[in-house]
Amino acid sequence: PLFNDYHAIEEVRPRTFSAPILEVHRAALIDAGFDQVDTIWQHFDNRVLLAIRGQPTTPMVD
Repeated sequence: PLFNDYHAIEEVRPRTFSAPILEVHRAALIDAGFDQVDTIWQHFDNRVLLAIRGQPTTPMVD
């Protein structure tokens, strides 16, 4: 019974969300300091992005 009520509410409630936009995510990654951003996997509109930063400005110590 609880799930029936939930599904009835979901059918009436308008959906107001929108799908994320690829260019917004790409621009956000570039703004965050990543030099290279590209799609490494895609299935229709679903994507996985890979973002790579440039070389560190200070050497890493082991």
